[in-house]
Amino acid sequence: MSPKKSRTKNPSRNLAAGVTSNDRVRYYKRWSRPDHPGDPNQMKKLLLSLVLASLAAGVAAAQGPQPQSQEEINALIAVQNAADPNAKIEAGQALLKDFKDTEFKAWTNLQMMIAAQQLNDYERLMVFGQETLSHDPTEVGALLTLAEVIPMRTQEFDLDKEEKLNQAEDYAKQALKVIPVKSNPNPEQIPEEQWLMAKKDFMATANKALGLVESKRGNTDDAVGYFQQSLEVAAQQDPSVFYFMAEAYQKDGKKAEALDAINKSIAAGGLPMGNGTNAADVLKEKIEAMN
Repeated sequence: MSPKKSRTKNPSRNLAAGVTSNDRVRYYKRWSRPDHPGDPNQMKKLLLSLVLASLAAGVAAAQGPQPQSQEEINALIAVQNAADPNAKIEAGQALLKDFKDTEFKAWTNLQMMIAAQQLNDYERLMVFGQETLSHDPTEVGALLTLAEVIPMRTQEFDLDKEEKLNQAEDYAKQALKVIPVKSNPNPEQIPEEQWLMAKKDFMATANKALGLVESKRGNTDDAVGYFQQSLEVAAQQDPSVFYFMAEAYQKDGKKAEALDAINKSIAAGGLPMGNGTNAADVLKEKIEAMN
């Protein structure tokens, strides 16, 4: 049974504990690089900073979600401070069970989506991501995560390939509508210039996701167009975009274009993998071997 709820006077002090200004700013700088191409964990650092910031800033704002009892505050802190991804999911599920009227449904599901990413649990990532959007259709982190992860996990001969790609396309296009009108969630902590730069990178990620969708459909020209748009709007260009552009050119038999793109990826750092190699170097060898 849910505890009796009453408004607490100053919950933000409890929830903001341990959240530094660097935590709040880190979200607005860059999407973290993937450990390897197609890794669904590539945005976890960004999104983790997002939820830390939104919990501290959103609770303090009068118009934001508000906990309604000290018990709910404790449950929220338990989710935020969970020791590992499995514990975070367990704490999130307990919160939603014990506080069925909580105003933090979107936030809690977003936290659990991030935890599922860390566990490389695609099925639960999808469940928690979609549940996040059911409570807040404008949640940029969830929109971009799903838009990017779905095409990366979609295989050539999946029976529901087009259905999944359509879904990813919808998420990316929804993000492109939402991002321009998103206001700075915490102007006191986030300088407006940094917020505008972050929005550019969000737009770049949405275009990258659309490029991945078209690449999986075999539409090289459309894919490259979206990748180029991603690079043009980004505050900081992502070397993975050059990588996926090179991959698209390679599949289309365009060796010169593929080499140009992969060299740009490598120059920007490429895609370091967990085993110490760089995926961009591996792809370059394959491109050089083309006839």
